Amino acid sequence: MMEKDLEKIFKNLFENEKFEFNENLSAKDIASWDSLRHVVLLMEVEKFFKIKFTLKEVRNLNNVGDLLQAIKAKSKS
Repeated sequence: MMEKDLEKIFKNLFENEKFEFNENLSAKDIASWDSLRHVVLLMEVEKFFKIKFTLKEVRNLNNVGDLLQAIKAKSKS
């Protein structure tokens, strides 16, 4: 379920892009995924899942798989 919710966030944010949503998806795979979109993405994820990331956690996010693990860890606490 969490994966589907995250996929919806990605599809809304990158609506004009073609990409395959999977755990290996990263900024290099989506042309419009720049630093501003990265911040907006994280804000949308935090809002939807009602969590907050630390700067250290954000630095360790390299792809969708990392983001999913971070969301799961935050959702447990």
